[in-house]
Amino acid sequence: MASDVDEMEITVLDGTTPPNKMTSQSFLKLKKIGLISELAVVDMLNHHSESFFSLFMMPGLKNAHLPKSKSTPYDIVLEIGNDIRTIEVKSANCGDRYPTFFAEIIQTATMGYSEYLVYVPNYIVYVDIPTGRHYWYNGDMFVAAVKSMYVHRIKAPRAKAEGVKFLKTSTVHGYIGCVDQIPTRPDIEDQYMYVIQQRMIEPKIPEIYKQAPFLPNL
Repeated sequence: MASDVDEMEITVLDGTTPPNKMTSQSFLKLKKIGLISELAVVDMLNHHSESFFSLFMMPGLKNAHLPKSKSTPYDIVLEIGNDIRTIEVKSANCGDRYPTFFAEIIQTATMGYSEYLVYVPNYIVYVDIPTGRHYWYNGDMFVAAVKSMYVHRIKAPRAKAEGVKFLKTSTVHGYIGCVDQIPTRPDIEDQYMYVIQQRMIEPKIPEIYKQAPFLPNL
């Protein structure tokens, strides 16, 4: 399913489609790809790779889930005891062909800033679909690095976005490490079928952000 979707399209999935196009088949396809990636991260946090997450997270029982409210500006909410962490998930179709990912800054369809630049998550995770690897980044460092490259942004060739490329393992962007996804994407789709079905029928009208901290107003 993922092989016929463009690298840039997946990477800048969230909010790049104008509201009048929200029901198009292409958008629904991308929305489903993004949901499966988010649920793959949820599943890994709740059931797998404790040795990896213990390197940078506080110990304790993890409860990762998709936000209950559509107004929550994050993809995943992670509860560890009384502590709450937030996560932004990006899907990419890079594989081993490219050493870089693409970070969206402006959604040119709406001329608004990407939400993660306004509401900074604790972590950003790039799910590389061909390899099944999850690349984890410190949210504060990632956002600061992306904002510092604002004047060097480029247009995504096949998506309605402007942004910057960065090395997958860039410590400047807060790279923490990567972990191999245990369940396959078809496994995730089967296991979370009901969640996916419910989320797919929910309307998604993205907020348009004309202001973001430390960036010029649009």
